[in-house]
Amino acid sequence: MPIQINRPVISWIACRQLMWLLIISAVATTGCTRLMTLGALLVYGTELPPDFKELQGKRVAVAVATPSGIQNDASSAILSRQLSALMAMNVKKISMVDMQEVDQVAKDFPMGSFDMVKLGERLDAQYLVAVELSDLQLHDGPTLYKGRCKCIVSVYKIGDGEPLVFTKDHSNFTAPASGISKMAMDEAKFQGIYLGLLAKFIAMSFHPHERGADIAIDAAFHSL
Repeated sequence: MPIQINRPVISWIACRQLMWLLIISAVATTGCTRLMTLGALLVYGTELPPDFKELQGKRVAVAVATPSGIQNDASSAILSRQLSALMAMNVKKISMVDMQEVDQVAKDFPMGSFDMVKLGERLDAQYLVAVELSDLQLHDGPTLYKGRCKCIVSVYKIGDGEPLVFTKDHSNFTAPASGISKMAMDEAKFQGIYLGLLAKFIAMSFHPHERGADIAIDAAFHSL
């Protein structure tokens, strides 16, 4: 007959309460609010659902509009390609419209035109993810880079009577919070990294992602 060892049973609720007591105690001692955030990851799990999940299994186009038009400058090209690639990798069964096709069709729209629904129709897309990017700033004084922008993301369902189905404002996206020395890289590289992180931040609205993923943004810069 096998030997049975009786162990005390501790409920998950009790474990969570104990963990929070330890975390709160540490925060009170050290003043480290980031420790509180990391504690939340341990207690409540790591994965969050997407804000908008209807893009799964659909044909989707991405387009970025700046004050001068749609898909017509370096910033819009970098951001749209990064976002399209991230969505293709992370959204289940999604079919992304090729960015070269988006660029080609966008040329037919006059400067200053932002008719995203018509663009989606021309691309034969079921949904169009439109990013309005403005006031992009990359400098924080003479010695530091710090990215800032105004950014509004809208999703249009093409062929629907009320096409705007989702919107989210990312205008508080600033990275890195403390800036990074200009001696670490040139402006073009910083612009690419900043817009790549913005693309990742936007894409998280459309696929499950790790809780607290935004905490890693500063770390991504400072680990370069």
